[in-house]
Amino acid sequence: MKKTILSLFFVLVCSFLLKAQLTIIPAAGVHYTNFTRSPGEWDRYGGFGYQAGASAIIGRLTYGELGVFWLKNYSEFSQINAGGNGPVRFNHEVTILRIPVLGGYTIWDGQDLSFDFRVFAGPVFDIVLQANNTIPHTDAPAKQDYNNVIWGGTAGFSVAYWWLFADAAYEFGFSKVYKNTADFGTAKANTVSLNIGIRIRF
Repeated sequence: MKKTILSLFFVLVCSFLLKAQLTIIPAAGVHYTNFTRSPGEWDRYGGFGYQAGASAIIGRLTYGELGVFWLKNYSEFSQINAGGNGPVRFNHEVTILRIPVLGGYTIWDGQDLSFDFRVFAGPVFDIVLQANNTIPHTDAPAKQDYNNVIWGGTAGFSVAYWWLFADAAYEFGFSKVYKNTADFGTAKANTVSLNIGIRIRF
């Protein structure tokens, strides 16, 4: 009985996905992240990075989108109070797993797959996997100084032609980046990103 119910559920889900028009979009791109200034022992400057991953879109005119992206960001830290010896500056590298959960609307839908234009918005969740510094420093930010999940909201647009697409988005940081706000402040991250990729429709 249990196997029958599971089989029926699987068939229903597959039927829904087929009717809902599933699209898989692997993509890669670049981004720039800027950090709001706040009191703390360290100051952080914005930096560039890159990302790669894929999203699944369910629907056509109005749609839902769930993605998973591996992201690498490079920025610069400066210790504000360095014992009177001047600021200590070094590069900081962070590896993040990014999960966007979006909803969107297709403004122009080329039924023959020729040209599409759509807009989207929704929450984005970042999980810090790794944090490294170019020079060892016992007080420098490490992975454990970041919040477990950093989240924000994003909005953007996408243009597709045949099987190619490009999108641009801006992410507003809603949560604090660091657990250790005494040393690193209450900074939030705002990110501009660009992606290109392909779309695979089922």
